[in-house]
Amino acid sequence: GVAADELERRARAAFLDELATGLEAYEDARLLLESVLAEGRPVGVGSNSARWRLDAVLTAAGVRDRFRASVAGDEVANPKPAPDVYARVVASLGVAPAACVVIEDSPTGIAAAAAA
Repeated sequence: GVAADELERRARAAFLDELATGLEAYEDARLLLESVLAEGRPVGVGSNSARWRLDAVLTAAGVRDRFRASVAGDEVANPKPAPDVYARVVASLGVAPAACVVIEDSPTGIAAAAAA
């Protein structure tokens, strides 16, 4: 058999190879991001993904440098649906949780945002 760490290494390499072929952010999402940034509002990203994966995806989409704060699931004690990821993003941005707008793609993420 193949050791677990070797399987993980192969999976990571395959994922990164796939990203190397190109990844485009949804145009509406990119326009929204640019609009919010043009208004001078701080923008952060919080993900349950591991840091290496989050950075790879944001870089491939060409938006990694657009976020003032970035928190990955492997950087907090409790991932989503716990509020830890978003609580750390909010703290890093220096804004009040009630002043934040969250755009999510899963019920787990929505629960985390509401709890934060």
